[in-house]
Amino acid sequence: MIRVQTPNFNDDRFREELVAALRRGVTVQLLHAKNYEDLAEGSPGQGGTNSSVVEDLFEDLANEPDALARLQLREYVHSGSEPVDGNAPHASHVKLLAFDDEVVLVTSMNMDTQSWNHSREIGVLVDSKEVTTAWLDRLFTPDFARSSPVRPER
Repeated sequence: MIRVQTPNFNDDRFREELVAALRRGVTVQLLHAKNYEDLAEGSPGQGGTNSSVVEDLFEDLANEPDALARLQLREYVHSGSEPVDGNAPHASHVKLLAFDDEVVLVTSMNMDTQSWNHSREIGVLVDSKEVTTAWLDRLFTPDFARSSPVRPER
């Protein structure tokens, strides 16, 4: 299983690898922000807004129901039932990737074009089931549980 928490996730390579993992049978849980930095992310060369990337993911997997079923997308909810809209108070700025509950990366970089290709970012990669589980329990799991599912429009 791959678990991702990030404000933005529009980097082409990142998206390609997520789709490849889904096609290999890996479950992906991805928690992102709703409309986060849409003006900047929607600028030419920046990869697109989260909503456009979500549409692209659903389109890429439209004829692959098994892969699509393994994609669990949610928009971050701080409290209540409505996602935090944009970079408003209580927006999540967590950047975390976890793999098979064994390895975790906590980083300064979003999973976006700017961070992956143009900025100098830093992260800590930990290969420890104990640490990964603790960080997931503290950061990802409660946020994912209370956040709002994103589903393809039918």
